Amino acid sequence: MYCKTPRHIVRLCCLMLFTVFLNTGHSPLWAQQAQERVYADEEENNDCLLCLTIDVSNEGNAVDGNKDTYATMSISVIGEVWQKLYFTTELPDPNDPVHVKIGTNTGLLELLDNLTIQLFYDDDEAGDPITLGSLIGLLDGEDQVDIVVPAPGVPYNSVRIRSAGIALGGGVNIYGAYFNKPAVGVTCNTASDILWGSEADLAGGVNAVDNPQNAVDGDNTSFAELHANVSIAGKTHLTALYPATSIPGDSVRIVFQNPGGLLDLSLLSSSLEIMAYMDNEDDESDPLDLDANVLSLRLLPGEDNIQVITYPVDISFNRIQVSIGDGLATALSALRVYEIETVPKAPEITAPDIQDGEIYDICYGNDITLNVANPVSGSEYRWYAAVAGGTQPKTGTSYTVENLDETRIVYLAEVREGCTEESARTSVTVHVLPPVPPPGITAAGELYLCYGDNITLSAADPVSGSEYRWYGTATGGTPLDTGVSYDITDLEETTTYYLAEVREGCTEESARASVTVHVLPDFGNPAISILNEND
Repeated sequence: MYCKTPRHIVRLCCLMLFTVFLNTGHSPLWAQQAQERVYADEEENNDCLLCLTIDVSNEGNAVDGNKDTYATMSISVIGEVWQKLYFTTELPDPNDPVHVKIGTNTGLLELLDNLTIQLFYDDDEAGDPITLGSLIGLLDGEDQVDIVVPAPGVPYNSVRIRSAGIALGGGVNIYGAYFNKPAVGVTCNTASDILWGSEADLAGGVNAVDNPQNAVDGDNTSFAELHANVSIAGKTHLTALYPATSIPGDSVRIVFQNPGGLLDLSLLSSSLEIMAYMDNEDDESDPLDLDANVLSLRLLPGEDNIQVITYPVDISFNRIQVSIGDGLATALSALRVYEIETVPKAPEITAPDIQDGEIYDICYGNDITLNVANPVSGSEYRWYAAVAGGTQPKTGTSYTVENLDETRIVYLAEVREGCTEESARTSVTVHVLPPVPPPGITAAGELYLCYGDNITLSAADPVSGSEYRWYGTATGGTPLDTGVSYDITDLEETTTYYLAEVREGCTEESARASVTVHVLPDFGNPAISILNEND
């Protein structure tokens, strides 16, 4: 039973927290950040052992923090039965929704509207009650669901699951209640839980799903098996829950096997359904349109008949459901599911003049700045020089590659906030032009001139758009002139001139070509000597 002694302390703390949230505008809408669960950790119930009519068995399993163990509420005659789960170690925010994971048994169809979930602060109701029948589309089968109860907007510390009556031999399994909070170091592409079951009344002794946990264990050699032949009235499903919300463009990846042989693209949509959706929105979402133009279907490497579906999804989602049956049983009576995964899309790189991951005609020695297209707030972006492994030259939403002297391939990966996994790496190839060779120099006339003569030097075979710079030194210095030609007048001494070319749009000069103009010395005015005719 739940100990009530410290509740006045808990109430005070919660009210203080609520005041802080109101004053700071804090909101637990964590976008795509990774989440971790905070489970309810104490419970109370109306179990009546002496009544022989009301029973909550294994009640501690609903608050042990184990997603796979459960308490069971059952009665043998019509009557009220309930279990209340408390958060005592850490309180939810008033704006946090709470999740309740329950399992239903065959034969509960007519009683779903009698099963209600209500949030409380101690003995005071918080928010409105909801009925199971209003949230989920169960038929008459044995199933598991993770129900998201909307945040009440006021402080709460517990949630009660109550039934006005459960049929003889029936029951509701309560696995636990939890809320989510931001986390770091989370493996976001691996499911945090797996739900399974059937919406149909099972034939005696037949399991709807065998070994469901194998579908999210990260092992491509183990599998869960779904059976649609239990009934054609409803579907048999596996539903994987993820600790982070995807962004549009992320993909679902299903590794599966048809025991009856390979499925081709034309048979997929008539054999199974795949849904990607948020929280309780499975009834509001449509199965993925397994369009051959979008779908990637291939064999698992090294396997003869294990297939892999990869499908990009254009909405955000945190659940993936794979199902058979529901009218498709004649097409596929069983399905082996090896893995259900999310695949984050690789980030997109933008830069001037980029086309299909290629950038051409970058000048030798120039810089180029690459940017992340539509960066996700909170994500870390890592720039690499290798397709796998390697060290990170830069992190951030932009990366400037400086002093390019050869063609380079740059790779970009994204790590979502709180997650450990990198996305696939996007690449861009930066094609760098070779260095400009020294230009040729031509002269109008001979390079041996008389003192005080003029000469015009020109670039040989000039390139349109290039800039030509004339220097008086082999390196450095300020240009004497610019242009294809350089007119030199009144030459007085032998001089070496240098020419460099700068290609259009570039900043790097070529190596300098040289030419020496030889000038004959100035002989001055000739001396006149007058001879005496007597000499």
